[in-house]
Amino acid sequence: MSHSVYTRTSSGKTKRRKSRHSPPFIQLFHWMVDLPVWHSLSPRAVVAYLELARRYNGSNNGWLHLSVRELARAWNWSRASAGRAIEELVEKGFVEITRASGFNVKDRKGQAAEYRLTVFFCDRTREAASKTFTKWKPERPAHEALKNISRSQSRATTVSLVRPSLQNIQENASTVSPVRPWRRFSGISRSHP
Repeated sequence: MSHSVYTRTSSGKTKRRKSRHSPPFIQLFHWMVDLPVWHSLSPRAVVAYLELARRYNGSNNGWLHLSVRELARAWNWSRASAGRAIEELVEKGFVEITRASGFNVKDRKGQAAEYRLTVFFCDRTREAASKTFTKWKPERPAHEALKNISRSQSRATTVSLVRPSLQNIQENASTVSPVRPWRRFSGISRSHP
């Protein structure tokens, strides 16, 4: 018996030999898990990645399908949460869409999107692993951009409340009509003077 990883079929095609010794597993690289982009993923996005990686068998990258409904049902999430998790994976570059989802009216059949894991070779397009998640940079929030402003600049940009002085009140007194002071309540309703 040959110990080669590949074997030939009766039609002459070369096929990868399946190992009978090890159970299926999910491969997570240490260098990938240590990246800041992995730490920035939400817990649901990590679970969605693991679900997609679970479907990868070594020769079907690019044909990995996972519908939002299927993910939501498997983990008892809402469809919106499952959709956001997959969208986050696509945004940050862990997953690429190889075929968009759709609904075919003729067949009355919905088709889930098909994905590829960017850390592995794509069997569908024959492209090398793109690893686009390594190029991800965190966005700077707007409030962080203001942290580099000096104190004098921040005073000019902020509005401070000024306590009115007696002089300001007297200057503006001529422009304001005098107010009649309230009378004490004598038990009579105000509607009758």
